[in-house]
Amino acid sequence: MKKLFVILAAVTLLATACGSGSRTTTTAAPATAAPATEAPTTAAPAPTTAAPTTAAPTTAAPATTAAPAATEAPETKPAAPSKPSLDGYTQLSLEFKNKTGKTITGLYLFPTGAAEKGNSICSPEWVDQDNDPDEEFYDIFTYLIRPEAATYDVNVTFADGSEAAWEKLTIANNDKLSMKNGADPAKWEQEPVDDEEDLATLAALVEEGRTADHFYPGYEILGLEIKNKTGAGITEFYFYEEGADPRSYKNMVPNLLDPDGNKVDVWQPGKGGLYVFDFFIRPKADTYEVLVVYEDGSEMTVEGIDLFKPDGDGFTSNEISMKDSEDPDLTEISYDDGDPEPLQYIADSISEGIPADLWYPSY
Repeated sequence: MKKLFVILAAVTLLATACGSGSRTTTTAAPATAAPATEAPTTAAPAPTTAAPTTAAPTTAAPATTAAPAATEAPETKPAAPSKPSLDGYTQLSLEFKNKTGKTITGLYLFPTGAAEKGNSICSPEWVDQDNDPDEEFYDIFTYLIRPEAATYDVNVTFADGSEAAWEKLTIANNDKLSMKNGADPAKWEQEPVDDEEDLATLAALVEEGRTADHFYPGYEILGLEIKNKTGAGITEFYFYEEGADPRSYKNMVPNLLDPDGNKVDVWQPGKGGLYVFDFFIRPKADTYEVLVVYEDGSEMTVEGIDLFKPDGDGFTSNEISMKDSEDPDLTEISYDDGDPEPLQYIADSISEGIPADLWYPSY
């Protein structure tokens, strides 16, 4: 079957790093309304005939007014999870230069003394200036989110297996960290970025919100295979946590490319046709929803998408297969164990760090 790729964002100055997605399964069962139970009726007692005696006149009791019929409360959906905050974290825009004379395979920035280094900031093979004839890659600009700390350490892993530790740095926004004159951190240099063009590049990264290592506190990286088997062309596709405004996120469809590299204005259906293998960045929620808009303007909402509940084999769902244009209950939410499709394709997309809808968190 053909793959439907997602447009890579036009960000030329960001480094990519690997991430990981969860594996999981659950099939959304169609919601079944509980049958209404009719209240038992009580027959009125049969009238009795009084003996022919002369009774004193009686005064009829005043008529009672029936209570108004009960009105069912409207169904309310749970509120969306609150927006994650950056409490305890700080945002850093930094420039790094590899002038060590060696290829770097891992670059880490973390609070001094931390047990975990976090994700690597650089590409898996970050060349140094001497091996970068056009000087396109040795100098990288990054946006990072890190736990607040008085000082940070930089750990570098080289392609030859050696490592270097640059310790107890007081890091400030718009700092430039030049790893120069070999692999000895004692010769490396930290200074403020002073070039106006470089400062503008760093500011643009912060504005976009895409981190160099794909770390977003409070958010989940949700890798998915998505299939349009509805029989109808889709012009808008939104994936969001239950209770959120769908259009607070971006429409995925304008970012799609067909196998020939052409932009897709309408995501056409087809069994064995064009599938999406990518990921979304969203707050963790009990369930998620999908809103699709078709070419004719009609809409369909798929509710109750649980991506964290494991199936009987311990996997969580990674596939959304929409099989009807009108009935959302026919959408299948399940785990697909195919490799490379979808597992490797999803992993590759996460590694590239560009989500299906090009949406990044803003804190």
